[in-house]
Amino acid sequence: MGDMKAVEMRAAVSAETFDEFLAGQGLLADCEDRAIREIIAEQTVEAMKALT
Repeated sequence: MGDMKAVEMRAAVSAETFDEFLAGQGLLADCEDRAIREIIAEQTVEAMKALT
């Protein structure tokens, strides 16, 4: 019976991508902006370490 529940749960998964989900919630641009800022911050820290 546990296997049937797993099959039912898989059938309920949406076909939309995570980006489509975020866009639908009005969050895509904010998430992309934050991700870019985090990448730039990480690269800045690494560049500063390389200078020392």
